[in-house]
Amino acid sequence: MAKKKKEPTAAELAEAVRRSFDDWEHIRKKGTTDPTWGDGTNMNLVRSHILNDQERLREACKREGLKKCPFEARRKPPRMYRDNYLAPPRRKGKLPTMVEIERKRK
Repeated sequence: MAKKKKEPTAAELAEAVRRSFDDWEHIRKKGTTDPTWGDGTNMNLVRSHILNDQERLREACKREGLKKCPFEARRKPPRMYRDNYLAPPRRKGKLPTMVEIERKRK
């Protein structure tokens, strides 16, 4: 007989929601290296993880009998982005473009 998985605690789920918000913000600002999908698709995937984990967090709060659920359960989820959204390119550490090289020569 298979062992039943242990349900995550409210504190563990709150931490998962915090990490997901951080991941979403990182993708929004810096993008990903995923060549197949736009940054918007990855952001929307992380957003769905946030919504799912927030629901699981509220259920864990009820199960544990907490009077007040952590802020992460009530935090407004990030908005959806179009799937083809691309984060602005980072300039620091990248090679200059030909236009930038030409400007410096003048």
